[in-house]
Amino acid sequence: MPIVGWSCSVCRNDKAPLDHYAKTVCGESIPADYVGAILRGRDDRYSKGEVTVTQGLSCPRRMAIEASEPTYPDPLSFNAMETGTAFHSHMEAGSVDPANTEVVVGGTVGGIALRGKVDRLLPPDTILDWKAKADTSRSKIKGAEPEHVAQLSIYAELVQQTQGWRPTKGVIAYHFHSAPAFIMAKVTIMAVGEALSLKPHGGDYSAAELYHQASEYYAGKPWADLPMAGKSMSFGRNSACDYCSVRDLCWIKEGGAPF
Repeated sequence: MPIVGWSCSVCRNDKAPLDHYAKTVCGESIPADYVGAILRGRDDRYSKGEVTVTQGLSCPRRMAIEASEPTYPDPLSFNAMETGTAFHSHMEAGSVDPANTEVVVGGTVGGIALRGKVDRLLPPDTILDWKAKADTSRSKIKGAEPEHVAQLSIYAELVQQTQGWRPTKGVIAYHFHSAPAFIMAKVTIMAVGEALSLKPHGGDYSAAELYHQASEYYAGKPWADLPMAGKSMSFGRNSACDYCSVRDLCWIKEGGAPF
């Protein structure tokens, strides 16, 4: 279900209409074109009812709420996602090998039908994924993050199932706003079982379990019956819930206040 309005942090209106930033002074702080980009990107995000590769690395309950409930998110909560999307689009438009850029793949992994889009294939043996990062995180990157390696490894399996060849080498290309702009982390592709057993961000559930939860939702299970997987995922001192645009709705459903 699409976003039906906004929770505006400028005027403190938690149920502002979709055209709020185009018709009020709040648009001087949060541009209407920015919120328009969010809506455009959400149009088909969940429309196909298929489990995606990225859903095994985040909270399926969040995905299910976003897909099924009318929500009024804070548009600023999408900033990091929109920055990454814009960078991916820029790299796709400038690719020297369009046939191997943003390649759609699909298949069955761990008994779950998955689909996804690979950022860049470099035949005959390499797969690459772009990751946009904040400049403040550069000093913390000592190599590729385990979740990113697992994601790339599952993509490699789907490349084999879709195209008939299997990437044996991986590159996570971390992009920053300031120089040096890139950290190119070379990684070893995991076996599928190893990737599926990873518990993203130290959470309670493995990637295999998260895929299963997403699949259950698409098969008709109510989102409220899914576990709060993001609550146990750690990002420094915070959990995934602290960065979730539907946290309040999720937590209230559990019978508690959203804090």
